[in-house]
Amino acid sequence: TAGLELARSAGDPRLVSVNAYQLASVEGSEGRRDAAMSLAREALAAARLAGDAGETAWALQLLGIERHAAGDLTGA
Repeated sequence: TAGLELARSAGDPRLVSVNAYQLASVEGSEGRRDAAMSLAREALAAARLAGDAGETAWALQLLGIERHAAGDLTGA
C-alpha cells in the first residue's frame, strides 16, 4: 500500500495503475472481492488517464476476473 500511496502523491497515473493492479491481484487471491474490484477500477481509471493501452488491458482483464469470481457473469 505504501507504493500506491507514493504513486498517488507523485501524481503519476501509470505508477498508480501498476500499484493498484498489483494490490488488486493480492486482494483477489485472498478472496477480498470488494477491495480487489475497487483497486482494479482505480487501476483502470489511472491507466486510461495515463493513456497506457497495455495497463488498460491488464486492468480490464483483472476487473473481469474479479467480477466473474464474484458471480457477476454479465459484468465480467
